[in-house]
Amino acid sequence: MNLSIRQTVFALGAISLVLVIFLAGTGFWSSSALNGMLRDNGVISTALRNQLEADMMHDALRADVLAAILATEQDESAEREQILSELATHAGMFRDRIAANEMLTLPAPIREALAATAAPLAAYIAEAEAIAAAM
Repeated sequence: MNLSIRQTVFALGAISLVLVIFLAGTGFWSSSALNGMLRDNGVISTALRNQLEADMMHDALRADVLAAILATEQDESAEREQILSELATHAGMFRDRIAANEMLTLPAPIREALAATAAPLAAYIAEAEAIAAAM
């Protein structure tokens, strides 16, 4: 099969065009996939940050309850009001972080795990507030 120079150049040009279109399509697909993964990574990072802050508020609530118990034993009513104020702040921040995670578009298994912990966490916060108030 003898091709003329014109036909050879045209065939090579067509092959080059097909390769360029294929490479552009692959690049576009890769870029779209990467953007989706980066978006998901940002959401997961936000959820982790919220969870870490909620865990810190969990520790703060425990400390507030202990401080309320100790203040009652030592009959320090002025300090008790400050402790109750701090407990209210920490409880509010705890609830805010939990609510912030519920608003994120997280994968189903993570959403289910968060939903399963919502009631026990709410009960924990309520008990901490009740114990501190009773002191």
